[in-house]
Amino acid sequence: MFDEVADVPGLPRVLLIGDSISIDYTLDTREMLKGMANVHRPACNCMFSGNVAENIKTWLGEEKWDVVHFNAGIWDCHFVDANGNIIEPGQDYYDENSIRTTPSQYKENLNKIVDAILASGAKPIFATTTSIPAWNDKRRAYLNGLNEIAKEIMLYKQVQVNDLYTYSLPHLAEWQLPDQVHFNPLGKKQLARKVSEEILGALGSQAKILDWAPEKGAVSTMSGREVVRYNQDCIERWGYAQPRTEFFYVMKASKELHQNPLVVFLHSAGGDAEKELADNVERVAGYGDEFVGLAVNSPSTLDEPIDGMAEYDWWWGAKAIEKHPELYKDKMTRVESRVLDTIEWVVQNYNIDRNRIYLRGISMGGSGTLGIGLAHGDVFAALQADVFAGVEHAVFRLKNAAAEPPYAVMLFSQLDGWSKGAEQLLDMINVDYLGMSYAWDIYGHDNNKLYESADQAVVNFPWLSIRRNQAYPVFTNATSNDHYPGNMNQGPDQRGQVNAYFRWSVLEDTADRFIIELSTVNRVQFVKDSQLVPDALKKMQQSITTDVTLRRLQNFIVSADTGKTFQWVAESSGEIQAMGDVMPNPKGLLTINKIEIGLVPVKLMISVKEN
Repeated sequence: MFDEVADVPGLPRVLLIGDSISIDYTLDTREMLKGMANVHRPACNCMFSGNVAENIKTWLGEEKWDVVHFNAGIWDCHFVDANGNIIEPGQDYYDENSIRTTPSQYKENLNKIVDAILASGAKPIFATTTSIPAWNDKRRAYLNGLNEIAKEIMLYKQVQVNDLYTYSLPHLAEWQLPDQVHFNPLGKKQLARKVSEEILGALGSQAKILDWAPEKGAVSTMSGREVVRYNQDCIERWGYAQPRTEFFYVMKASKELHQNPLVVFLHSAGGDAEKELADNVERVAGYGDEFVGLAVNSPSTLDEPIDGMAEYDWWWGAKAIEKHPELYKDKMTRVESRVLDTIEWVVQNYNIDRNRIYLRGISMGGSGTLGIGLAHGDVFAALQADVFAGVEHAVFRLKNAAAEPPYAVMLFSQLDGWSKGAEQLLDMINVDYLGMSYAWDIYGHDNNKLYESADQAVVNFPWLSIRRNQAYPVFTNATSNDHYPGNMNQGPDQRGQVNAYFRWSVLEDTADRFIIELSTVNRVQFVKDSQLVPDALKKMQQSITTDVTLRRLQNFIVSADTGKTFQWVAESSGEIQAMGDVMPNPKGLLTINKIEIGLVPVKLMISVKEN
């Protein structure tokens, strides 16, 4: 750990400062952040806070650091004699007059350390000191008091805190060596994982530290693509108490970009990742040479005892939620955790653009796409769910989703028993302002027939061009929308669509202004010649009036509690078509009512209204 580290050019530089606990997790931290950061440390035990304060400028040197992760605390609790030599007392010994560092000295030292790090331009992270069960109650209380002093300083100076004390406390019996001070190999890795995650957060990285790796299997070629099979052991952290091995396939891009987009496939109940592999490889090839594909597997075992409960991987977690809704209200199902971690592994190992990760599924996979995808807008840019077999999973997950949901494109049939209950999700579009475009037709659960006959503006919707780091519009109450007849209903609108014809492009998203260009697709290109009767052609060329709500804004901040009024202007061909003022709704979203959109693009410009 004291060896000189040769920096990988272009990666951020991180400095670890601390005592033997820090020394012990240095190598694991360096390995976990390999390819993401250059991790250094001083070639010594940094010992107590006074020593760190005295040497901090020397350790920082003249080089640029992005993050400095530091700790001092254990050595500050040592009993020392008049010459500064450590006294080795018995278990019950406690003399506050012999403790190396007083609370006021500790506070002064930490302030000097933090100020030096900030002056260097680096982001500091303070790690609280881990507990020492071998010490008596008074001595442990003194250590905890130093931790509290440190946290107050960091709060005041707005410095990130890595609370290793709280993180490790429940696991000390498992993670520490018999000396009840230092950590065993498992404990070192667990501390390194937490340290690495905190460092990545300070760097603004979205990468996760993975504690598993798959085993590479067979390599084959399909549709001109190299396809690699991987086997993965299902780990306890995901919720697998019993040993299980699953698999997934990666379809490599045939054109390497700086970062490649990824499409993740969830299979149907009638298949698995292997049975549907050939079709999905063909789909990825059709999406473009730059696309990478990932097909994950959900086993068909319906009932498996796990810790005394009946759990399910089946239906991509929907069955687990159905059995234990309270348990999974604020917790991911095990298959959900496995899928997301598998995606993270592919992102890190196949050079994936995090802003272009897409999720697609048919039937059971369509249900899983909605259930997993809509709840994880922090991962997915957009979704495509065809002939989804149930929406209860999605409706349940959306109620507690923390991130902005991704845009969803759906194709299904009202004459499909599996679409029963779809109205719950469709109603949420207006209530919760969900970005969705969808079409329905009479062909039941036949995905291929629906692709041939349903509204082609949805079939060909450019969902793979949507980016996670870009705002999108939600369209509601559009005059072009058909009325969904309801499950097994033989009434009007047996074929129809909602929000099929809108297209957009974000032109500006800054702190001061947001501009989006809105238009309709030329519907004529999606219609057979025999359907081009004069009335239909005229209707296709008409403008559409719709309400527009903005979601996933990046820099243009809108909040329900600011009391700000926003001014909007709709402009087409250089002329103002409409303008007005709007305030955020209780959900903190801006809705511009009755915007007229046609083949000629409309610029919608929004800014904060000056009082």
